[in-house]
Amino acid sequence: MKVDIQKTAATLSQQMNYLKVLMGMPLEYQFLAKGNMELSPLESFLSAVQENYIQNKTELLILNNEKKAGELEIRQLRQAYLPTLSLFASSGYNFENEQFTISKSTFWSNATYFGAKLSIPIFDGGAKHHKIRQAQFRLRQVSIQNKYSLYLGIKLAQNT
Repeated sequence: MKVDIQKTAATLSQQMNYLKVLMGMPLEYQFLAKGNMELSPLESFLSAVQENYIQNKTELLILNNEKKAGELEIRQLRQAYLPTLSLFASSGYNFENEQFTISKSTFWSNATYFGAKLSIPIFDGGAKHHKIRQAQFRLRQVSIQNKYSLYLGIKLAQNT
């Protein structure tokens, strides 16, 4: 039980230090959290400020669009593992004559072809897998940038 108590005390200390960082306080500052730790009206105010900030900030709108584009890119790359069926057709007329005189008596031949092509991806050397991983990494970067911009916007809103 002593080990559990020590782990709980260490976790509480880490959480308090994290709270200080989020509040922008120096880590040396000592404070005591008392009372009920439920949502307060300040948090509802901050959520309203956050929604207003999201709707009006161009940078966040761009990051959200980049996030959607990244998700679509990952979806497209994953679909490269699926087999594809392609249909094709072509038709045309060819003119055949010893001289270049076009008349109804000259020989015109028609050619038509059509077909289907089935492509089943079996092995690509891991290229698709690595492209998906790169796209996921870029998506995580955009997500982190989005959170950081949102955090800065909320901090600015709190300071004003």
